[in-house]
Amino acid sequence: MKLLLPIIFLLCLSANAQQDHEFTIYFDSDADVPTEASKAALAEWMESNKNAGIHTISGYTDTIGNTEYNRRLSIRRIQYLIFRLNAGYMRKKWKMMSYGETQYTSGTDAENRKAVITYTKQQKTVTSGLTQLFKEARAGEKIILRDINFVGGTSFIVEESKPILKELYIIMRDNPKLKIDIQGHICCSADDTGDLSKRRAMEVFVYLHSNGINGDRLSYRGFGGSKPMHKIPERNKEEMAENRRVEIEILAN
Repeated sequence: MKLLLPIIFLLCLSANAQQDHEFTIYFDSDADVPTEASKAALAEWMESNKNAGIHTISGYTDTIGNTEYNRRLSIRRIQYLIFRLNAGYMRKKWKMMSYGETQYTSGTDAENRKAVITYTKQQKTVTSGLTQLFKEARAGEKIILRDINFVGGTSFIVEESKPILKELYIIMRDNPKLKIDIQGHICCSADDTGDLSKRRAMEVFVYLHSNGINGDRLSYRGFGGSKPMHKIPERNKEEMAENRRVEIEILAN
């Protein structure tokens, strides 16, 4: 047990260098669901911190029970929060720290039965103008996601495109009546080998749906190279980039 303490201490130092706020949720003895008071506090925190940048979720227990049982109990407490938070936050940046009884405060057992979210408060969302386009659009109109790019010849979205996906998610989250059709297009050839345009549109669908947007509000399809903005073969890289696009058709708003 003692051998773990220096590692845990270093991990905490590394995390604290990046965070400036903590939110604590409390649990009853042997429970992996928060107390009723903490459930209400969590709902209020989520409503007030929709754009928070979460860095770590740490689980703790009291010292009742054996060490391994308490380690698993702290994991279940973390998993409860993952389920609640998964829809609105950038999960890929989270660290899960399951401490069980190996690190606890000097307070009472009730104070040690907890999970702690460390976060950057109210991160400012940088918009690309997409939000304004959606505000002005009507049913039947189309919006091009100009900053969505893929690894060449694949449906893998490049890391630099993640902010525009996040913005699209926020638009869908904040406009619950909005329904869209995600449409993929390719460049360079009318022949869509491997249904690439559809798979690229599906990647956007999967991102939105996995982050909590109801599938009834989303559809997707691929048009291959059948609806180019510029005649194929294109004359330059700029025309290729404009043909190789993802469009959003507004179905209802």
